[in-house]
Amino acid sequence: MNPGQIQDWVEGCLRDDRKSQELLYKHFFPVLYRICQRYCQDDMETMSVLNDGFLKVFTKIHKYNSSLGAIEAWIKTVVTHTAIDYVRSRNRRAFQVVHLDNIGELPEEEAPISDLNPDILLQGIRRLPQTTKTVLNMHLFEAYSHKQIATTLGISESTSRWHLTEARKKLRQYFSEGGDSALDASRQKNMYS
Repeated sequence: MNPGQIQDWVEGCLRDDRKSQELLYKHFFPVLYRICQRYCQDDMETMSVLNDGFLKVFTKIHKYNSSLGAIEAWIKTVVTHTAIDYVRSRNRRAFQVVHLDNIGELPEEEAPISDLNPDILLQGIRRLPQTTKTVLNMHLFEAYSHKQIATTLGISESTSRWHLTEARKKLRQYFSEGGDSALDASRQKNMYS
């Protein structure tokens, strides 16, 4: 993809050109859909969050400044924040239930998911409780620190660590109990790719 073409679409979006919006949407749809899938329970919810995110992109595109980085990163950030905001507003009580400030540091184990293909990983992630899933997504995929997660979700840093540890534990359990065949198939596929 020619970066100049993306810039042309951005300039069209600044003029509210529907064709430019459509082309930008179609171009970024696959990667942004995958991000929203990780935060949402089903495909209908995923599409709703993704479309809300793109609406924000189109209405706030005039705030984009190239000195902040590539347009791709800005769009990804807007859509990711839309997904996080959606989950947080829908599950406000869920983020306030676990407070583990006095348990000390939890060990951060090596994630058992680094060599899984995205479809199999998504199956496991979608089985996680909402708060645990959100913390995992923010830490693992969006590279948020526990401090950033705590601030964004209104939880403590130790609660964020607990949810990450819990996510890893539940994913290992999922793949050892029923996901073994999926895990093995994924590893074999990656080995021969």
